[in-house]
Amino acid sequence: MALQVPPLARRSSASVRFVGLGLCLVFTLFFFWPHPPASLLLLVVAAALAYLRLEIAVALLPLTFPYFLFLKPLSPSGFPSFYIAELGMFICLGVMALRHVFMAEERRATGTWLRGLWRQAGAFIPPALLILVGAALGLLVSPVQHDSLRAYRQEIIEPLLYFLLMLRYLRTPTDLARAIGALILSSLVLACIGIGQGITQLTSFRDVLNPATLRVIAFTYSPNNLASLLDYAIPILLAMALSGMRRPRTAGAAVQPSIWRDPLRWICLALLLPLLLALYWTDSHGAELALLLVAFGFFAFEVRRWVVVLGIGAVGILGGVLFWSRLAGLLNSKTHGTFAERLYIWKAGLLMIRDHFLLGTGLHSFSTLFRPTAPNSYMLQALDGQTSGAPQASTPHPHDFLLDFWVSTGLLGEIGVLWVLGAFATVFVRTYRLCARLSQARLLQRLLLGIAGAMLASVIHGLVDNFYFLPDLALTFWFFMGILLVLRTLARQEYAALPDDAKQQREETVVAR
Repeated sequence: MALQVPPLARRSSASVRFVGLGLCLVFTLFFFWPHPPASLLLLVVAAALAYLRLEIAVALLPLTFPYFLFLKPLSPSGFPSFYIAELGMFICLGVMALRHVFMAEERRATGTWLRGLWRQAGAFIPPALLILVGAALGLLVSPVQHDSLRAYRQEIIEPLLYFLLMLRYLRTPTDLARAIGALILSSLVLACIGIGQGITQLTSFRDVLNPATLRVIAFTYSPNNLASLLDYAIPILLAMALSGMRRPRTAGAAVQPSIWRDPLRWICLALLLPLLLALYWTDSHGAELALLLVAFGFFAFEVRRWVVVLGIGAVGILGGVLFWSRLAGLLNSKTHGTFAERLYIWKAGLLMIRDHFLLGTGLHSFSTLFRPTAPNSYMLQALDGQTSGAPQASTPHPHDFLLDFWVSTGLLGEIGVLWVLGAFATVFVRTYRLCARLSQARLLQRLLLGIAGAMLASVIHGLVDNFYFLPDLALTFWFFMGILLVLRTLARQEYAALPDDAKQQREETVVAR
């Protein structure tokens, strides 16, 4: 007998599709037609849809992350104006407040969540507060306080609010899958826009293999900014498509389909193609190197035969030595600035830290201090007063996230970001081990590897480029912190619900592996 879907389940599924598609349509219309006061009706509709299913609105918010350069007015005069992710955040927070006013169940659920918040996110709360306080203290000494204050709202407060919204409202595996799907879809849209831009710039077939002539940007701040966003999505697809292929089968796994019959793997492989092409056309060597290292890490983890890993590593080192002249040419290419210029930028960042060790200089202050009109700028100090090797233009950040956090948020912020990354690594390891005891162990572990690979790629890329201090990057950073904690919470709940004999059997299975 065929299974019949209950009418209640069908109605619930229909309401989910209605709210999800409705929110996407409303925000798309508002993005392309921001003409207040009429367009404000679209925001009212979005708020009504979010009120029906707030967890869907929170999960779909990553679709709005990349478009912070496009401010949308809320009045005919053009003031105030916000980018689309801010408006989505304000709607979610406003709807949350209304639901607490009119729904007693919502208030009880939030009270229960607050009582368990430390257990859920205790490892992340103290470092987040350090970053929050460090950035606030930096406002006191910032030479560009207006810009620093705006950045404090967009890059510190709002991402942390979204982090809390995720922990509060993403409570089921469906919510988790929807949020990750929104991030992947957002990256796919950007990749397709970037590919479209690249195609319009092609003058010959050889340009396809010469991304320096293209350097696609999509709707982001820069080609490197686009590459940073793709750095977060590609490792997830890579892990979901290719990891877990060589694991020995355990007893009871024979009924599982072959990996080649897993449609999820093929879907992820297909989605990888436009993202990889767009990444190549950004010509961001830092992002490419980061993804190569992450892919090598996936391979090493998959094979777990150190002779093979060391052999491939030796071949890679030999290849790097043989093609060092080409690598040096890339480091000194005119399109990216010479490597010597990057060293001067790092030296200027270290000089700023020396002079502003505790508080830093405030958010978005680096470019002002690096190359101001004053004769004693940090650029000239880094060059020892010589201008012959000076960079051709100022730079908005020190091209290294460790220097950037210290300059922007002081010593407290530097400690905070290192603490957060350490907490992420610790939670990842413990959650990976916990997921080995669950029914969907392999799928969850593939997802966890992708999440960890995404964060590792962004950190490696962040050593030579911007890592956090743009609104889209800050939101994405805390998105990954939140998604890891949501996944751990779901894994804990599933494991706690197992009967004792099932737990014992899972423990024996893990030991046998």
